[in-house]
Amino acid sequence: MTGTSNEERFMRLYVAAVSLVCVVGLVVVYGMPPESMKTNRDGIDHFTPSVINPETGDPVEMGDLIRHFRGD
Repeated sequence: MTGTSNEERFMRLYVAAVSLVCVVGLVVVYGMPPESMKTNRDGIDHFTPSVINPETGDPVEMGDLIRHFRGD
């Protein structure tokens, strides 16, 4: 028998459909990201640079600074 069986056709169709759904999902998430992917729960952008401590000159993470002033 030289042709492909129905099971092989179904499996190829299934793999193609799953691949298409994954690619479309990634394009949607990265093309139009929801607000939750842009900021953390404190409202800080994920790639916010560190701030400089004026007394020591050391970098301080923005999240640490917010937690300090909130009293956590």
